[in-house]
Amino acid sequence: MSDIFLSYATEDRPRTRLLVQALEARGWSVWWDRTILPAERWANVIEEALDAARCAVVLWSKTSVTSDWVRNEAEEAAGRKILVPVLIDDVKPPFAFRGVQAARLIGWAGDKTDEEFGKLVRAIAKMLGTGEGPPPVGPPAGKHPPPDRQGGRGWPRPAVLGGLAAAIALAIVVYLRPFDWPFHREPLVIGVMNIDGRGTVPPWMCDSTRDGLNTVLSKVDNIRVYSKDVIDLLHKKRGLTNFEAAQQLGITKVISGSISVSDQNLLLEIEIDDARGMIDYAEEIRGTGSRLIEMQNDAVKAILKVIKPELKQDQLQKLVANRTNEQLEGYKLLAESMGEVVEEKGKPTAPPAKPHGDETSWDLGWAATAFAADPSEAEVKQLLERYRTALETKDMEQIAAIYVEVTPSMRDALTRYFATADNLKVSFSNFDILIEGNEAVATFTRNDEFKDAHNGRDIHLEVRVSSVVAKQDGGWKIRGLRKPS
Repeated sequence: MSDIFLSYATEDRPRTRLLVQALEARGWSVWWDRTILPAERWANVIEEALDAARCAVVLWSKTSVTSDWVRNEAEEAAGRKILVPVLIDDVKPPFAFRGVQAARLIGWAGDKTDEEFGKLVRAIAKMLGTGEGPPPVGPPAGKHPPPDRQGGRGWPRPAVLGGLAAAIALAIVVYLRPFDWPFHREPLVIGVMNIDGRGTVPPWMCDSTRDGLNTVLSKVDNIRVYSKDVIDLLHKKRGLTNFEAAQQLGITKVISGSISVSDQNLLLEIEIDDARGMIDYAEEIRGTGSRLIEMQNDAVKAILKVIKPELKQDQLQKLVANRTNEQLEGYKLLAESMGEVVEEKGKPTAPPAKPHGDETSWDLGWAATAFAADPSEAEVKQLLERYRTALETKDMEQIAAIYVEVTPSMRDALTRYFATADNLKVSFSNFDILIEGNEAVATFTRNDEFKDAHNGRDIHLEVRVSSVVAKQDGGWKIRGLRKPS
């Protein structure tokens, strides 16, 4: 259960994020719809979150005053007498809510010493019965604190030991683990979720961006990356909630984002959520369509500065050195050629997902499950090798035989890609295969090298992709390479 439910219009997300961070800095937990996980029914989740909250902050703006969803949430909050309204634009709230005094945060940029913000804090504290809550923590407004390397923001740091106590503790550890020095650190396990397109953003931009994040993050030492597809498979086959699937995988950080377009410019928003579903870090990267790869590189650097703060600038630069805007057209064609996942016709009903109960965060209380090798793994790898060979030889009929279905749009995209790629060489590496019954997700790194038929330039493309495969008539086939959008 969260202390505060925050209702707002999607268009106001950047301003909403500032308020979420300021309220969390007071020690309160805040629920807003950026914490909804893939495959959850968002209407049900919102209703449950509002029912459980002890205070509902509603942001009235030029957009939200016309939003049926915000109005409905405000009505529910008013009926329960937990409504705290806030004006973020100079507007009149809907008529039914004008009798409730609203805090005025018009033009507010995150200043926690602002008088109106102070009034809002006192109103929330009174609603929650907590006085004014603990004093603010963390850096000044507008700055994002790097999380503690092991637990993320919000995990208490142990008190600093005195010199003698520290020496004794160190001696005990060394004595108990004489053959394991320096200490072995478990890999940081993260999940890369959706990159959503907003407005008129072409789907391939979202596909390419999530590909880029997956690809570079997977190359970093001591980081393990899972795609949304693996969580989806566990959710479907084992009847797990998304939280339980994440627990079995050991995920402690979740990365998601969106791309929107305004006046021919792009805005790439990236968020890192911690194991409790709360925001650790948020970044906004602006640019144009022609420098999308550079924007993706900037996003990766920002993410790694938070989750791997020990990496130096030159190390970050090396990770993205081979990704340039000159490759943009190649990545676009490659993303479009992978094909959507074809849903299985007449498939059996998946086991029902377990209810959430009181679970409101990614409370990862136990170690990740170690998945045993499946005898079918070799068969899946053989399928992928046939796919690799068919790509390299540009054999469309062989590709069609490997896939459950090749749609006309996929066939057209492959034709255009093959026409561009002279002397195409394809390699697959770094396999991670999870098999559940007659379905599997095979994640691997794909490297394509070719000479651009239009300008003669040597091109190298590297992508980390997830292939959804299914067993049919005793053999495995590709249902699609899930485009990460």
